[in-house]
Amino acid sequence: MEWIGAAGGWLVLALLVRLATTPVRPRPGAPTTEPGPEPPAVAALLVGGRRWVRPALAATVLDLGARGWLDLAWASPVEPVCRIVRKPGPGRLLPFEERVLDRASARVGGGPAPVAALLPDPVDADSRDWEASFGREVAEVALGAGLVRPRLPGGVRWALLAAASVPAVLPLWLAWTTGNRRPEALGLLVFVALAALRAAAAVLPHGVTPTAAGRAAASRWLGVRAATGVAPARAVATGAAPEVLRALAPPSGKEVWSGYGGRWRTLRVDLADGVVPRSGPMSPRFVALVGGGILLLVAIPMAFLVPVLLRSAMGQVVLLAPFAILAGAIGYAWWATDRHRRALAAARTFDGQVVRRWTEEDSESASWYLAVDDGQADRTRTWSVEPSVYERFPTGSRVRVTIDGLGRLMGVQPV
Repeated sequence: MEWIGAAGGWLVLALLVRLATTPVRPRPGAPTTEPGPEPPAVAALLVGGRRWVRPALAATVLDLGARGWLDLAWASPVEPVCRIVRKPGPGRLLPFEERVLDRASARVGGGPAPVAALLPDPVDADSRDWEASFGREVAEVALGAGLVRPRLPGGVRWALLAAASVPAVLPLWLAWTTGNRRPEALGLLVFVALAALRAAAAVLPHGVTPTAAGRAAASRWLGVRAATGVAPARAVATGAAPEVLRALAPPSGKEVWSGYGGRWRTLRVDLADGVVPRSGPMSPRFVALVGGGILLLVAIPMAFLVPVLLRSAMGQVVLLAPFAILAGAIGYAWWATDRHRRALAAARTFDGQVVRRWTEEDSESASWYLAVDDGQADRTRTWSVEPSVYERFPTGSRVRVTIDGLGRLMGVQPV
């Protein structure tokens, strides 16, 4: 009962803190095409709510084009193409703008690229890390300008986490004081305490919230929505150009942009191909020896039943069934071994580029995937690989891949 009261009290306190620190949405100011000196990415942070990073990215690319750092050509009214990266360009860049320009420079190196292909892939692990770093850098610029502050100050956060340790550790303390000191019980309660503290940290507010100056800037920028003739970067940052943002949206999770081979296109990311097993399939001889041995061990003690089973048709079927199963297993082993041998004999090597890598985890296992573009097909070749292989080849790596005749992975080497 004490634990329920302590946990419930802390949860109510945390929810009150979340409500008290919820950002207040500013009112739009007067219509304007010149909302202020803030970079469009910072404006997206101020007006965009929780999903501000993607508009901030798109607005930064368009703003770099307007300032002469990128050469953008509009293939249609809503689909820009980046042709040249000018570096160094005019003026000074902020850290997050440098990050975007470096990514554009790496992607456009092989020729003009759709701006949508310059933006990070939300499924790719490396792109997610890149996008998180971009968001932190934008927030740091806004913090330095006094436009935002931490939603929950560090001292308050640590005080609330310290308070959360009381209900988290209370079951462990009660077990210890009541004499229940079995190692397995104490280990479980330690795990529960750590999980409770982690959940408490997730419940507390994160991120930043606008200051009074930030709300005033946000009000000015929201006036862009009611104006006409607004620069594309400013329109995208404030949500006034949803059609442009849709055109710059990433493809579905089953597709990925690739410029390998000299032309940009979207590729289908298929289900993972197989990987050649290290030991290969079981040989027919091994199956025959093991299966025959098991059959013999079972048959000897049951030999007295043979005359009885031979008296009926059903009994004869029962008697012959183990031999038929063994013969089928030997036949399958022979087929699998022959197929494996022919596949290895038809092995081939091709060069490609890693266009996506990601992990999938559940409570019991984890898988690591690499998707490679060979520059020819309209889909990637995808394999589940060992963690050591996954770590060696980040997205964008040029690789030499060896596969067998069945498309199963035999090896990956850097080019």
